[in-house]
Amino acid sequence: MGRRILRRLWFNKNPDHDTLLLVMVLIVLLIGIGAIVFYHTEDLSRFDSLYFAMMSISTIGYGDIVPTAKLSKVVIMIYSLIGVPLFIYTAGLFVELRLKKVVTGIVSEQKEQLDEIGEELEEIGEDLEKVEKRLKKKNKPEKNDKKSFITKLLN
Repeated sequence: MGRRILRRLWFNKNPDHDTLLLVMVLIVLLIGIGAIVFYHTEDLSRFDSLYFAMMSISTIGYGDIVPTAKLSKVVIMIYSLIGVPLFIYTAGLFVELRLKKVVTGIVSEQKEQLDEIGEELEEIGEDLEKVEKRLKKKNKPEKNDKKSFITKLLN
């Protein structure tokens, strides 16, 4: 499934998808850099460093791992100032792309329905023209009818 998503993002010519791919790469790089920094500045395993970097950037922060060294505290402040907005931007971009897809689907469905209604209205208009022509032929006054009508009015 991950390959399919990456393939869609990589080969899609949509500028929004290009932005999403770029931001996702930046997040992965930022998490990786954070994990390396926390591994070297704190007494953490590789997994715990990665876990701490991910929990910090995603604003979950369970509190089970906390920075203790001054350097780590400074790094986590800068890391959070960069990473949290980037993470939130990425989540918003995912939502925006999904909503565009949903809205596009809804709009295309409504367009199809409006096209069908337009075709039905055209058919109704043609039928009304036929009825109007029949009525004109049927109710066409003759010259004698006008004279007889006037004489009836005068009498």
